[in-house]
Amino acid sequence: MDKPDQSDKVILDQTLEKLYESEQHYRTLFDNTTCGLLFANPETGEFLECNRRICEMLGYSKEELKQLSVADIHPEEDLPWVMKEFRRLANSEKSQSLNVTVKRKDGDIFYANISSFWIKYQGKECLVGAFLDVTGNKKTEQALREQKAKLAHAQKLSHIGSWELDLVNDVEHWSDEVFRIFGYAPQTFTPSESRKLESVHPDDRSKFQSHIRQGLKTREKFEFEFRLLRSNNEVRIVRSLNEVIRDREGEAVLLLGTLQDVTQRRQTDAQLRRSHEDLRRLTGYLQSARENERISIARAIHDEMAQSLTAQKIDMVRLKSMLPRDVPLLEELSEEVLQSINQTISSVQRILTELRPALLDDLGLVAAIEWQVIEFQRRTGIQYHLVLPDDELDLTLDQRTALFRIMQESLSNVLRHSNADTVWVELIVDGHWLLMSIIDNGKGISDLEVLGSRSFGLMGMHERAYILGGNVNIHGKEGKGTNVSTRIPINIKQGSEN
Repeated sequence: MDKPDQSDKVILDQTLEKLYESEQHYRTLFDNTTCGLLFANPETGEFLECNRRICEMLGYSKEELKQLSVADIHPEEDLPWVMKEFRRLANSEKSQSLNVTVKRKDGDIFYANISSFWIKYQGKECLVGAFLDVTGNKKTEQALREQKAKLAHAQKLSHIGSWELDLVNDVEHWSDEVFRIFGYAPQTFTPSESRKLESVHPDDRSKFQSHIRQGLKTREKFEFEFRLLRSNNEVRIVRSLNEVIRDREGEAVLLLGTLQDVTQRRQTDAQLRRSHEDLRRLTGYLQSARENERISIARAIHDEMAQSLTAQKIDMVRLKSMLPRDVPLLEELSEEVLQSINQTISSVQRILTELRPALLDDLGLVAAIEWQVIEFQRRTGIQYHLVLPDDELDLTLDQRTALFRIMQESLSNVLRHSNADTVWVELIVDGHWLLMSIIDNGKGISDLEVLGSRSFGLMGMHERAYILGGNVNIHGKEGKGTNVSTRIPINIKQGSEN
């Protein structure tokens, strides 16, 4: 046999070197891949080879793993399924199993996705399993499922459902509560805009579509209410809050929304409004009844007590003129009786005025306000400035009474709380509104005091104006006084000031 020449030896050495380098590359890739690799006998499940990563995953050395088989690295309760799956993989050219439970050396469990493929190892066909630890993903999925369940429960309790519409792919998703709001069992059909529109009350469909179109064109967020008509003909009121997601070019690509069944809330609100209106009507009736009672009492006192006292005074004057001049005691006694009668008459007149000023009925609101402000200055020493119409106003009895009582209460508050020394009273006509302002230069009421006040006087002022279709605004500034502004609608077209 001829000896190989020098060139053949060189070629052989180069080939061996390349084989060695190739094996080193293979070994480096084999040991440093992120997947754990196990070579197994497809018939027995015994492990033939493994890489470093699978050793780290399982907690075994290579030598220990080569003494084990598939049945040793899975929980006992899962072995029937695992071995069935192994046989399935052994009969497949390439396959994958997801979320497989794997047992470590210390007994801890983790989840892995296992991909399988065939390879020739040491002259024999063997099955390679590539293990990818997905325990973190599994925990995340579990947490997401729990959060989703909690969200679904919260939506059910609050009657708020969520939905989204992929405008690019025309795919829509509804939460379980959206199905319930529409009157269906959850997830009983594939959601779509057409199914949603079918549930909208026929009278509200046009409005519903208009809101959606306008929102997609011009808005980022929008909301509206509409009525649903369920299959059992039950009508529900739904509030929709929506958000448009746009791409870089500004085109709408996703529409997110929530639906809330507000039927019960709207019914409750309506009941509260009716109760509030009933209460205000009752308040108005009671105020009117009280004023009528005051008028009745004032008339009774005037017609009976005042006239009787006047008659007694006349009789007493006549009697005094008939007494002898030379009896000082009788004259002194008659003078005392006459003074007592005069004081009683003055008290009765004051009571009559407080019950119902005659000026208010005889001469009207303007004259009554002027008299009341002058009387207020006489009693308190607080200076005043008056701005009143030149002519008396043609007002109803209720209007005159309400404005006069509001002014009385305002002046009473000035005296009790403001420490003011001057008050401005203004009554003017502005179009179809009659405006009255009482302003003082006292310490000033704060907005917090106005909002938190439980004063029946202040509440009465508001109610009197409200019953007439008007309002009372009270505003103060610390150290600069308080302004009580009242306005009510009237049918007077013009007025003037002095």
